[in-house]
Amino acid sequence: MNFKKTVKEYGITNLERFSYIQKKSLAIQVAEMISNKFDYINYDYIYNKILSTQIFFGKIGTVENKAIYAYDDDTLIIDNSLTIGEISPELLYECIHTIQDRRNKKGKLQQLGQVTFTSFKENGIALNESAVQFIVSKVFERENTVQEVYGIRVNTILTNRNILIFNILEQLKFVIGEKQLVKSTIYATDDFIIDGYDTITKTTFCNVKENMDRILFAEEEIISLKRDINENNIRKSTEQINENIKLIQKLYMECQIEIFKSYFDILYNTIHTIFDLTFYKNKLEEYKNLIGVSIYKENDFMMQYYDTYYKKRQEELIEKENQIKVKNDFSLVLLSNNIISKLFTKIREISLRILNREKWKQ
Repeated sequence: MNFKKTVKEYGITNLERFSYIQKKSLAIQVAEMISNKFDYINYDYIYNKILSTQIFFGKIGTVENKAIYAYDDDTLIIDNSLTIGEISPELLYECIHTIQDRRNKKGKLQQLGQVTFTSFKENGIALNESAVQFIVSKVFERENTVQEVYGIRVNTILTNRNILIFNILEQLKFVIGEKQLVKSTIYATDDFIIDGYDTITKTTFCNVKENMDRILFAEEEIISLKRDINENNIRKSTEQINENIKLIQKLYMECQIEIFKSYFDILYNTIHTIFDLTFYKNKLEEYKNLIGVSIYKENDFMMQYYDTYYKKRQEELIEKENQIKVKNDFSLVLLSNNIISKLFTKIREISLRILNREKWKQ
């Protein structure tokens, strides 16, 4: 969305451009907050990105938005009720969007964090939004709490909208890696996506990313339907809301199962040592804490799948552990025999040298 359209849509008035001193103050604070929490993120990179962004104060007409990023024009608008002396989570969220901005030589936006812009559509919106939410939550050190939304209970650090999408992101982060996620989100690279292809296959990652967007759009439609509901459309709107809820539940459970199965199937095939086996066991047990659980037991597909998978794998891991131990014992015997053989060879060489030396003396 461009600057003019943003101003009109959100009813923004009383625009006032940031002074250099104000912009510098904001840049320093944001750079410190992020680089202090994630020491692998470059302070100067963040500072310079904020400093190069157009920033305005203005009165934003909508209640829910206190900061808005118009990405077409690389412009940040901050509600004049906020103060830059103390950065709020909402302001940091939009500041991260300005940092994520990556353009070509002609100034056209190519990527915004995890979002890729094509001629036809924007891919990965939900993935990127949840990744930014993760960074903000980590900076503000939010603690995990149990949240329930659309009949699904999850343990998460997020407490507002898009909780289920965020939980899927947490599962992706668990299997791919937090460092890859944060760096790729801040620097607007495809590294997290490419690592995802390797970790859970390209097909699985693309399916999950697409379903995250579908969940996001369904949630937005529910919000819109609830906002516009009245006595004339209450029946139809309620039906549409329930359809969207069922779709969200279905897509969410599918995402969980796809990530879980693909990751642990691939990881299982990499087990060659006791260390690999222990790592696999630990990851398998830790994953259970990430799973979203349906409050309706008959619909709790993921936990049912997990329990079945876990039991099957435990039996297979016992057999694999025995195979590894037998292989290690055999290798140890070969190694011992080899050492003994080398020792006798060395003794023989020394003996021959001694005998030759005695003959030479004679």
